[in-house]
Amino acid sequence: MFKLPSPLQAIDISHLTENQVKLWLKRDDLIHPQLSGNKWRKLKYYFESVSNAPIVSFGGAYSNHLHALAYAGKYFNRPVHALVRADFIDPNNLTLQDCLQQGMTIECIDRQTYRQKHQADFLLGLQQRFPTAQIIAEGGFGELGIKGIGELVTEIDVDFSHIICPVGSATTLTGVLCQLQAGQKVIGVAALAKAEYLQAEIEQVYFRAKQSQVLPDYHLWCHAHFGGFGKIKPELLDFIAEFYHRYQILLDPVYTGKMMFAVFEAIKAGAFNHNSRLVAVHTGGLQGWRGFEQRGLLPQGYLKKLNY
Repeated sequence: MFKLPSPLQAIDISHLTENQVKLWLKRDDLIHPQLSGNKWRKLKYYFESVSNAPIVSFGGAYSNHLHALAYAGKYFNRPVHALVRADFIDPNNLTLQDCLQQGMTIECIDRQTYRQKHQADFLLGLQQRFPTAQIIAEGGFGELGIKGIGELVTEIDVDFSHIICPVGSATTLTGVLCQLQAGQKVIGVAALAKAEYLQAEIEQVYFRAKQSQVLPDYHLWCHAHFGGFGKIKPELLDFIAEFYHRYQILLDPVYTGKMMFAVFEAIKAGAFNHNSRLVAVHTGGLQGWRGFEQRGLLPQGYLKKLNY
């Protein structure tokens, strides 16, 4: 059922540069139809760490994390409760309907309450409400999520100079960072605006996980968010469509579309040295397209043209 290790697919970028830069796409989107991308890697050790405890986590109304968590709960026969940033459960929201069908219970909370999800007193109160539950941070951020993500690096069988991933909670970037070898670099492409604050969190978790104060070479690109998390612009949609028609690989508009747009622009600009070897991580999240379509944020017939 799970396709692991996920394939590594060479991407022809000869139209972008003559600088002998090579690019591969780590196809984590093919791991599983519902538990695709980095979501399974982030969640697997949480589910394996405690055999039967219920799970409580957080996410937005169209969250890829919660969608995967619901399917994982069903797969492992573990009850899952989600605190969702929403006023109500919209019956037209296919993401949440999928979650409910898999047995997840959903509690809608307002934005102000949702912002407390990292605060110690809020988490203590939540643990008191669910005394036997395992609480998973939004996006799976934490040592177990980072451990699972790190395994994607060990699957790569080419001698890469850079590994590139989209950044939301920064779990994927931090997990990759923990597995880098000497001479390798990691680039994270932030999907949200004003993401510079994530650097302190990344470094704090890295130092704790590695018991080291020596930080590997990494960069957080904060210029390719297209207006903020979940925001899209026509040039991004044009790029995703062109990428699909050229390679027959569908990107998502929240994470991987922005990442590949930034990577292609950097290659064209000569940002990578001669003979650089890049691996970009396709983190899945394709179910999220449905939310954009439901809210009328896509051009008429856009997904149909992509055969999705």
